[in-house]
Amino acid sequence: MKKIALAIVLATLGFSAAAATDCTSTVASISADAGLANPGVTVTMTSGNTFVIPASDANFRALLSLAELGMTTKKNITARFAATGLACATATGRTDLVTLINAGGL
Repeated sequence: MKKIALAIVLATLGFSAAAATDCTSTVASISADAGLANPGVTVTMTSGNTFVIPASDANFRALLSLAELGMTTKKNITARFAATGLACATATGRTDLVTLINAGGL
């Protein structure tokens, strides 16, 4: 049953799980980047990677809410990036965030 549910989720997201990199960690900090050409927030994970959630993203509020919840509860979240084969600890300044996933029982 779990395999069927996973297949349905992957099919509705419109991309293959093999074509992405998942980095799971807790959120260390969230900072506003209002001075950028595309303003948004930068999320820093305790594993060392950082990524930008642009304010123009249709899911900006939902992604920011999950990042904030992960930071305040100190629970893991998974950041899924479009690029494959990233080393999570050195993936800094990523702008190819696909989604955030609740990985820590939030």
